[in-house]
Amino acid sequence: MVTKKGLVIAVLATFCLTSMLFMIRPIGSNPGIGEYDPWNDLNSDGAVDIYDAINLAGTYGTSGDPTKNVTIAGHANKLAFTVSTFLDTNGAYATEWIPIDGYSKVTVCIDFNEPVPPIINYYTLCTARYNWTASFVVDQIANFGNSLVKTYDVPNQQIYVEIQNGPTYPATVTIDVYLIP
Repeated sequence: MVTKKGLVIAVLATFCLTSMLFMIRPIGSNPGIGEYDPWNDLNSDGAVDIYDAINLAGTYGTSGDPTKNVTIAGHANKLAFTVSTFLDTNGAYATEWIPIDGYSKVTVCIDFNEPVPPIINYYTLCTARYNWTASFVVDQIANFGNSLVKTYDVPNQQIYVEIQNGPTYPATVTIDVYLIP
């Protein structure tokens, strides 16, 4: 049986705890409501929008190790390019030209976010000098599974990466290009 005194003490305790919670200020530089948060920009396009929600919905309920298992030979000095894009079945994507002049190595990291490893996918690395219009294929790999990490000696002054998804499933693909001094 609850007494009036017990009820008053419970209400006062609840009021005090609630008041203390509202007085605590967040510490750090987390963005507030309505401010851009790069951690929520899943496709790295500079905007948190419905496309980020689509990426999140595709992976909702999954779990695993929160670290990316990427080993880069040498010291990655600069993230030169990153993108996360949705590819429909048989869809393709090509990066813009990425300047790599002045670095000794370049590492390309590709991650396909599919429910199962893709049956067919393609990766192509092309290169060119700034004053040439023609590009040259440096490497082509087919059927590499869900991820690929490959380091190259700098082949020229600029590169671009092409990715093609196979006919099995739509996928979100993330491409990261690191420059190593």
